Order: sequence, then structure tokens, then C-alpha cells
Amino acid sequence: MLDRDFYRGRAGEQVEICDQLTPAKQLVCVKRMDGSDKMSHLFQQGSVSASLIMTNDAYRAKLMAKLRELVADAEFGNATEWTMVYAVATSKDGNLKDIMPFFSRAALRIHSIAIKATGIKVAVAKIDR
Repeated sequence: MLDRDFYRGRAGEQVEICDQLTPAKQLVCVKRMDGSDKMSHLFQQGSVSASLIMTNDAYRAKLMAKLRELVADAEFGNATEWTMVYAVATSKDGNLKDIMPFFSRAALRIHSIAIKATGIKVAVAKIDR
């Protein structure tokens, strides 16, 4: 669990790496689908984190310290070994692509492209509430 466990960088810079980290190198970011603003925050969290993982040595070191709590001899490896998982909780029936607001779908697409450009994979999961 990394929820509210922030990386603190330069003055005022604090970033949540993800909400949950798995031994399989999945960075899980979770939000309730309570509006486009919350979905935008979710998608930004993932793309900012992916960018920092690939460009900020201190950020990556914090990530790897957390992963080594799960897998003692874990190595970062290649970006392609990692997956940013967007987990969206909702009580609405249907597929996320059909029930997610238009701007949320657009934001997901844009942020997914940014994440994939780092080499990290993207997955989306629906959590039924």
C-alpha cells in the first residue's frame, strides 16, 4: 500500500507513486468514478508517475525500495516489465468504455499514450462497487 506515501522532492513537490504496488511490477492507481475531475486526477497521477520513474533517479529509488519490501532481490529491469494499472471503482453496470464520461475517456487516451511513450504498459480495470 502506497496510498498517501508521497515522494517528496524539491520545495513543494510531492507525488504519490501509486496506490498499490505488486510484486509483478504493477503500479495500481485507484479512484472512484465520481466525475471527470477525479478521473482526470487519476490519469494524471499515472502519467506523472511514469514520467518520473523514467527521469528522476530519487523517485525511482523510492519505488525500488518499496518493491524490495515485497521482493528482496528485485531489480528495475526494463520499462516494458512495468504496468500502470488504472483501477476505476463504480456501481454503474457495463464496460468502462461505455459508462465513462467522454472527457474521461479522452484523458485516459492522452495519458495512456504518454505512459506508453516511456515504455511502461497501461491496463485499465473496473472495480464493481
